[in-house]
Amino acid sequence: MPAEHPWEAERTRLERAYARRDAAGVDAVTWSGMRPEAHWLEFALQRFLFSSLARQGWTSQTAAHCRLLEVGCGTGRVLRWFYEAGFRLLWGCEVLRWRVEGAARTTPVATIMQAEMGSLPFPDDSFDCVVQVVAFSSCLDEGLRRQAAREMLRVVRAQGCILWCDVKPRKRESEYLHGLG
Repeated sequence: MPAEHPWEAERTRLERAYARRDAAGVDAVTWSGMRPEAHWLEFALQRFLFSSLARQGWTSQTAAHCRLLEVGCGTGRVLRWFYEAGFRLLWGCEVLRWRVEGAARTTPVATIMQAEMGSLPFPDDSFDCVVQVVAFSSCLDEGLRRQAAREMLRVVRAQGCILWCDVKPRKRESEYLHGLG
């Protein structure tokens, strides 16, 4: 029997971990509208993402014509923020099928596809901006994270940007999240 491809093994691990997480209601509790810290976290993430672009000279006028890819788009929440900020050319890649379906419902104006972040289905220099929010800390294999980072560099245009927002190392890791040093 042939050995499992590393990305296949990672996808299987993520499917199991996120199924347990979803069954436990982790996202429903974490992102509950009744938790003020959930609103603060969303605001902090939005502030980081959009102030980073503004410091590079991006405006709402340029945003409308920029091609943006979110790697590991999950439920589509971050893509929706970009749409609300004026971005109109949006793509998202997610490895987990049911999250692809959720992202398509959350942000129907974006093109959402199931794909591994280590093998992005786009030509070189396809995007003005490539974003990842907590996708890399969800991948526990350092070699696979390096491969995914190379893919992000490959698909972003030379004058484009990569927005990288992830978690700091934690004392206790979990089965679906691993802090990056």
